[in-house]
Amino acid sequence: MQLHSLQPGPSDKPHLQLISPVVAGLPSRYTRSIYENRYSQARQAERLQESQEIQGVAKDVAEFFRHALAALSPVIGEKSVSVLYKQTLFLNRVKHPWLSAAYGDLADAAVFLSLQETISRQSLSNARAAVSDVVSVFHELLHNLIGISLTHRLLGPNSQGEAA
Repeated sequence: MQLHSLQPGPSDKPHLQLISPVVAGLPSRYTRSIYENRYSQARQAERLQESQEIQGVAKDVAEFFRHALAALSPVIGEKSVSVLYKQTLFLNRVKHPWLSAAYGDLADAAVFLSLQETISRQSLSNARAAVSDVVSVFHELLHNLIGISLTHRLLGPNSQGEAA
């Protein structure tokens, strides 16, 4: 591929020199579409990788709440864990209003799928920020309810970083 400069037409305004990719043997009208096609393929590969990463983030946060439900239910009860989950989403509503679509009782298995789908529809950076905020707020509420040491004993000392 060679790069050739295209001279702008006469005008009163000064123009920057344009550079266009030219493929040997093809008329210039096709070179832009080939370049755009290559860019499009590269962007599709990036989107695929990003979607796989975002699916992982969404899956991790759903697993975090499944684990939290299983670990905390014998101590504070299923309803209390659901209330903590709902309060967590409520407190994050200003920063991440789209999380309200995942609102529901943790006792209902569909809420995990709803949370996972809601997060997977966001951009990767948006999803990571929201997951980090949600897990942090959940831990803060739990620390206030049962204390830091019991939270770490039930969820593990690294549980705050697992989903983020």
